[in-house]
Amino acid sequence: MARTPGNKILRDNAGVTKAAVAYGNANKIVTTRTVKVEGWEHEIPEVEGVFRALVMMQAEEMDKSKELLWNMATETNVRRRGELRRHYNSVQRNIVRNDEVLNALVGKKIGLPMTEEKKPKAAKPKAAKPKAAKAPKKEPAKKRPSPKEVKKAADKRRTTSNPNSRRAKFEKMSFAEVQQAAKKRGFKAHGSKESIINRILNG
Repeated sequence: MARTPGNKILRDNAGVTKAAVAYGNANKIVTTRTVKVEGWEHEIPEVEGVFRALVMMQAEEMDKSKELLWNMATETNVRRRGELRRHYNSVQRNIVRNDEVLNALVGKKIGLPMTEEKKPKAAKPKAAKPKAAKAPKKEPAKKRPSPKEVKKAADKRRTTSNPNSRRAKFEKMSFAEVQQAAKKRGFKAHGSKESIINRILNG
């Protein structure tokens, strides 16, 4: 027999192994494997398969034990209660025997998932580097217009105003006509044409 961890445990506990193999055959669990020894084929217990079958068999034994215990507690017939007790004790012995084998197999790391050392470590995803925030573009400071530029812009707006407006009418007049219009309205007629028009319109 190949030197596989757990083989000796199965050999030393032939009764439990035989029961687990029979349970596995009945429940479609592979519990044996074929090996060649000196040209002859031999069927031997397969450790992992026996372990799986034994775990399932043990779970069923425990369920059976609970059911027997409940029936024993509620049974009033003395004879029937004695039968249940004997059956319960037999199941308990099986559970203890199975537990010893299961614990021994677990001690050999049979039936356990891959250990942490053997597990391939998943590559940690690289954290995306935060993009450097772009500094906002500085807009060139707007040059503050001089008083002359302000006056020029105002004059331009006035000249492009509605030709039918009062200002447009005054601007079409000659300087003398504007002075005369100012005097008629009781305004002073000295200064430039523009200042006289402003005096009339703002008066």
